Amino acid sequence: YKRQILVYEVSGFVANLDPDLKTFMINGLKIDYSTIAGDLSEGIPADDLFVEVEGRLDTGGAMIAEKIELEEELGDGDADVVEVMGFVTNVISDFESTVGNQVVQFDTNTLFVDGRPEDIQLGAKLEAQGSLIDGIIIADEIEFWQPDQIEVEGIVTEVDLDVDPITFTLRNQAGDQLVQTDAETVYEDVVKEEVEVGMQIEVKGVPLDIDVSVLIADKVSLELE
Repeated sequence: YKRQILVYEVSGFVANLDPDLKTFMINGLKIDYSTIAGDLSEGIPADDLFVEVEGRLDTGGAMIAEKIELEEELGDGDADVVEVMGFVTNVISDFESTVGNQVVQFDTNTLFVDGRPEDIQLGAKLEAQGSLIDGIIIADEIEFWQPDQIEVEGIVTEVDLDVDPITFTLRNQAGDQLVQTDAETVYEDVVKEEVEVGMQIEVKGVPLDIDVSVLIADKVSLELE
């Protein structure tokens, strides 16, 4: 199997820049830019600069940067759909928290995935998606993440239903990814007995090793779009 390289994006303000170690923080997420330090434009990165970073997550939850670009700040304007992923840095009230430096509000209509409102605590890793109104994200959906979880999406090319728990292979532009399920795997919009070649599947799970040779699935979802 080819090594799976999951492209991951995060936007935010550079903080705690360490030019010697070639690391900085965005929304509580550690960014390691050592492999591309020689290819960056002058002045990038710098503390308080608003940037977008693309890269891959290592098994410790840090991001290995493959691309860093200047990004327009969310500011105080409005937008139909925005999302932010990071760590909760402040719990303002029962319906308002800060993810990194972005204020997020939610209510009884917000969909919570893999967690509950009371799980929004300092240090929790989550992804919030919704509308930007006066610089605040009004969340339609909040999804909780463990520090070492990643997400992979692709077409099923092989599946072994003769073993329990089942295994299958996903293929996308990055190559082939072997997925191993277990007794704790949750299935969404599909049951394990119906996983078949040709399905578009999304898997949220934990890599077995730093090369992501096997992904241990926490959740398997059928992609309907």
